[in-house]
Parts: sequence; C-alpha cells; structure tokens
Amino acid sequence: MSLAVLPLDLLIVIFGYLHPCDILNMRKTCKALCLATSVRIVWVDALHRMCIDNEVFRPSFSVSTMSISQLEHAATAPRRFITSTIRHSEKYGTSEIRPSYHIQYIAPSVSPELVAPRALYLVPGGRYLISVGRHWMAVWDLSCTSDLDAGSTDIGRQLAVRVVNYDRLFLVHSTPDGLGLRIFILGTDESDSSAKAMFVAFLMHCRCIFH
Repeated sequence: MSLAVLPLDLLIVIFGYLHPCDILNMRKTCKALCLATSVRIVWVDALHRMCIDNEVFRPSFSVSTMSISQLEHAATAPRRFITSTIRHSEKYGTSEIRPSYHIQYIAPSVSPELVAPRALYLVPGGRYLISVGRHWMAVWDLSCTSDLDAGSTDIGRQLAVRVVNYDRLFLVHSTPDGLGLRIFILGTDESDSSAKAMFVAFLMHCRCIFH
C-alpha cells in the first residue's frame, strides 16, 4: 500500500517517527505527501523533538507565532549545521569552523550596576541569558535583539532581577517538562556573611518565580 493513500491523521503519526530532513525528502515524492508534510502540526511536533534530542530550551521558540517555514527552518537547524561542518572539513581538512561575523558595540539600556556580571549563561536555544553579579542575578530575553543592524541598541528585555550575594557557584538546569529553568546560586546570607545560602529561581513560560 502506498503512503500517499493513507489518511492524514495516520501520516502525521508516521511523520512523528521521522527526522525533520526525512520529512522534507518525503515531500519531494508526490503531491499528496507534499501537502501532508505542509501541515502545521507536523512541524510543531518536529521542532519539539529537535529540542528534546538536542537539549534546547523549548520556550526559546514562540511556536504559536511562527510560520510553517520558520518551524521547518528551526527544526532542521542541527542537521544543516552538521552538514556545513562536514563540508568545511572536506574542503579545508579541519572540522574547526571560524564563522565570519561583525562586532557591533551597543550601549546597555539598563542600570550601571547590571553591566559588569561575574558570570553569564546563554540558555541553549539562544533566546534567554542569565547574568549574575556580586549582589544580583538577572534573566534576559534576547529575542528582541535580532535586528541590531536596523540601529537598535537594546541588549534585550530584562525579565527579572533578584538581589543575591553571589559567591562562586552558579548552576542552571531545565525542569523535567522542559518548559522551565532551575537556577541555583550559592552565596552568602545577608544576615550572616559566614553562612551559605542557596537561591533558586524558576523561569516558567517566560515568567520568573523566585524562591
């Protein structure tokens, strides 16, 4: 039996077992599968699987506002990177990639005490940044910085800032459902400088909840 004659619901289930690039290859086989692989839910599921397979923070993508082409592009990004690395290795005899880029210095639009962090962590996915200073921790949404060439000097939207006494330990780990972040900071307690305190913050659905 040809796949093309199967009902759409069953095809969507089958696509759920395929790599995103294999879904694109199936699109080239016939008109029926071309239409089936253009259904939005197919690429929402593919992006979800890509995030799990590559440990990418799922809320980095605003799935509800992304077009089908944007979903496809995001879901196939790891394979494109691997392909680019292989081609570079074959051409230059090394797997080390030195991408071309240009540096643009931007003026921070935040208070001066937040511009000299002691530690930074870019959450896999590239959208969220966690910065920690001696007496503070801040969470940033960098999604608004993608158009710097248009003259923007905004380094990102500050989601939250918390007063902490950072010492030396700073850890970030995603929650079991992949929709939040656990942020652990080991520092001194304000009431007793010799004591250690653990500060924990959760970034859930683009909102910060501190404990």
